[in-house]
Amino acid sequence: MIVRNGLFVSLGILALLSSCQPASLPAQGLAAYVVDPAHELRQVQQVGELEVGVTYQPVDLLAARELPEFITRQAALDSLRDKYRGSTFFLLSIARNGREVLQPGEGFSQYSDLLQTLSFRMGDYVRLITSRGDTLRPTNYYLDRTYASAGASQLLFAFPAVPATGTWRFQLRECGLGTGNLAFPFDAQRVYEVPVLALN
Repeated sequence: MIVRNGLFVSLGILALLSSCQPASLPAQGLAAYVVDPAHELRQVQQVGELEVGVTYQPVDLLAARELPEFITRQAALDSLRDKYRGSTFFLLSIARNGREVLQPGEGFSQYSDLLQTLSFRMGDYVRLITSRGDTLRPTNYYLDRTYASAGASQLLFAFPAVPATGTWRFQLRECGLGTGNLAFPFDAQRVYEVPVLALN
């Protein structure tokens, strides 16, 4: 009986350990973690030929993109964390048939209008709603200009820091692309389970 109980305890401990999230990950591992469907940090909706995705961006992932590979000092990472601290970041990606929606070949007038919207007016179409009923507008955003060389048009949005509990809803209103009004839910607990960046 003691042996059997010991076996059950051992199996329970192994199951618990295997289900634990890693405390830290290198940059590539952290990027993979964020887009892994099991972690629910990336939400995707299909609207006709358009694929619209929203991905939570942890501060450490943004910091990793700015850290030179040879830098391994904690002070450098902490400095970059301070730069982004106080904000919550989401990456919005919009693709049409696996290509950027911003395509020069669609006609200059249409291209110019869409470029103006994506570059300067998207703050009017995006909101973050908390489960407490707060409506947050982006404090800043950035369109990644890849000149039709990427699989999607991508915009990084910064919002004021949000509560560490409850749920958040990233809302995208119709902005001229034919998406309609979309909402992407995120669980704060999932966000705060994200591992930190492991330095080399």
